[in-house]
Amino acid sequence: MYHLFLTVSTIVISVGFAVQSTSGGPDFRTTTTNQSDYILTSIPHNPLEEPSTRKACSSESSVDMKFRNESEKDACCREIVDSFSSIWTGIVYRITDYLRILKMLRCPQFHRECEHRTYDFTEFTGLTYDRFCDAQSYDQKCGAAINETMQKHVTRFSSEPEIISQAVRNNTSVSRLNSLRNLTLDMEDLLKPCVQAGLIDTERCVEGTFYEMKEFQAPFCGLIWCGFPGYAFESHEISEWTCMPKTCRINVYILMVVCGILALVSVAVNFLSLVIFSKNQRLRDSQGIFKFSLALADLLIGLIVLPLGIETMRRTYMPATVLFRPEEHGSFYLKFYTFSNPYHNFAGFFTTLTNLVAIFTLVIASLDRFMVVFRPLRYNVYTAKSWAVKLSIGVWLACVLLSIIPIIHPNMRYALIAGFLESPMGGDEVIILAIYFVIPLILVVLIHVATIVYSRRNARARPKAISNRNKTKEINIENRLAKTLGIMVGAFLLCLLPLGVMIIAHAFMPDINPARPNLLSPEKLVMMSSLEHIFCVVFLSNSIWNFVIYNARSAEFRAAAKRYYNGLETKLFSKLKYSTAEERRRKPSAALSSSQVPCNTASTALNI
Repeated sequence: MYHLFLTVSTIVISVGFAVQSTSGGPDFRTTTTNQSDYILTSIPHNPLEEPSTRKACSSESSVDMKFRNESEKDACCREIVDSFSSIWTGIVYRITDYLRILKMLRCPQFHRECEHRTYDFTEFTGLTYDRFCDAQSYDQKCGAAINETMQKHVTRFSSEPEIISQAVRNNTSVSRLNSLRNLTLDMEDLLKPCVQAGLIDTERCVEGTFYEMKEFQAPFCGLIWCGFPGYAFESHEISEWTCMPKTCRINVYILMVVCGILALVSVAVNFLSLVIFSKNQRLRDSQGIFKFSLALADLLIGLIVLPLGIETMRRTYMPATVLFRPEEHGSFYLKFYTFSNPYHNFAGFFTTLTNLVAIFTLVIASLDRFMVVFRPLRYNVYTAKSWAVKLSIGVWLACVLLSIIPIIHPNMRYALIAGFLESPMGGDEVIILAIYFVIPLILVVLIHVATIVYSRRNARARPKAISNRNKTKEINIENRLAKTLGIMVGAFLLCLLPLGVMIIAHAFMPDINPARPNLLSPEKLVMMSSLEHIFCVVFLSNSIWNFVIYNARSAEFRAAAKRYYNGLETKLFSKLKYSTAEERRRKPSAALSSSQVPCNTASTALNI
């Protein structure tokens, strides 16, 4: 049953990496990259802003838009719809512009969009559809909220009396919304979806007046989509985090805290493992060398990979860095912080390096155990230890080179693939991922199964009347080491298996693919994104399981750890005892010197 689990796990994980390679991964964030780390980025080129749509956006009405015939107009409308469906997840592509252009061009797709409401995922987007498609419905839903906001400004602000009085006199929805757009609202009002939708100008596209924030990957949270007027960016730091409900923010904080705790535990236990393996001579056999290499890789996960995961979540979900800055000549740009190439390369390099070292170290450790049972008479403990050191160094050097390839290869890059993990992406990623993960995982399982088969065969061929106790003890030790390695391989696959299943699920569930908005199910997308983040944490938690396995399976490791604990406790107690004694010794001296002060003062006075 255990062999079946290993085989099935490897197949699932291998298929998952293959699916990720062909589908481009499950992450659909739109990001831009620059040369400097964590920098402001202007709006990139918008595919919707072709000459025809730019003219429509700058026109006062659709009458100014001229087509030679209806087929040309239909082609333009289809291009707008197709373009938006492929890039709508980007922060710079707005549903308000999309609906306004379709309406101004009198595209037949506008009526179909109003009927099907493809992008109606949040309260804001639903009210936006009402603004463009059913003004009466919007007035029924939000009329009271708009009146309340206007009345609030009547009582609070006296600097805009003419606007308020005009809105009160002309008590129509159009005049109220026109007056609302002329007000400078505070953040409390701007966070109301009714107010956000009311600030949209459905007739004209004035650059720099309205922007949208959106986020679809936040764990344990619904889809985030909201809008703010341009002036709000001048006085507030606005981003997706601004629109998130309180419960959603708490969930993100909890996930970051869990990763932080996991990082601290990983650093502590793996540092202890390195100390124990380096100081205990009896643990420095060939398997001990491989475990030392694994502990070093796991230590880097706690020191670098997990903290980078926390930073990635912070930058993704709570950037608070969106700025609105007009240029000198009146053109407006939405600028925002984004991930840079150096950040992706740094995070991707160490994520790939640590996992490659773990996988390839398990491969050579499995080969070491296999040679024990395959050629038991030729296996030499001292030679094996020497080879283990050389192979471990070779694995680290090879993994460093493999981790650099996506950085220097012109057609490859590091990018987010699942939750907050980075992985190689690009033209040759199928071959790269096969070499990095699929082939080594298959080798580990095959070698481990072959080791068990040969071990049982040797046990049956061995004479039953063995009286050599030393030989029997040696055989038992080797069998125990083989079982320990098997448990380590199983733990690694068990931590990686859920993430592999998630990657496969993305390929077979079109309703969680934002690239197909007409089929998208927001509930399933949020559920899958949340599980994705959980399984990323589970995968990285493998960095502490090896220490648990060492403690459970090795009496020598437990004894060495206990000696280290006792020695550390003794040192701390000795330092504490010494500091306490030193403090007590100083107190009488201070008391004596203070008691001598009046006497010295009196003697001085008498002498005077």
